[in-house]
Amino acid sequence: MKRNQWLTGLILMLTAAAAGAGVQQRRVDAVRQQMIREVLRADWNTALFLLNFENGRPAFFYDHRDPTQTEVVARVQRFMVVKDEAGVVLIHPQQPGNANLAQINSDGFSEIDSNGKRVTTYSGVARLGTGKSYRITLARPTGE
Repeated sequence: MKRNQWLTGLILMLTAAAAGAGVQQRRVDAVRQQMIREVLRADWNTALFLLNFENGRPAFFYDHRDPTQTEVVARVQRFMVVKDEAGVVLIHPQQPGNANLAQINSDGFSEIDSNGKRVTTYSGVARLGTGKSYRITLARPTGE
């Protein structure tokens, strides 16, 4: 009888520990997702600040000697799509396999599968100097 009680107690304790670990993992995932969203929002605002249009073509204007600006622009360009009002893609993502980012047409955050990986995206429409509207979509892998 004591052995059964001991086994039952052990099973209950392990079950409680496993449930607690699941709750903890969900908290970690929620914090990670929030951090990804904050970085995406900051990168999107940075892209608006550094992205300019000359003769209808987008280009980043930044200080190439500034390591912070250089790192941010490189990160943004890896997972960025810029489309004009007609939906023509003007900037493609530099990271291979992210072509389906160009299919996003809604504002705000979303999660998509890109090349077999889950990514979080942030997309919005901006008027950049020319008076025309451009859809800018950025993405970050959920696991990064």
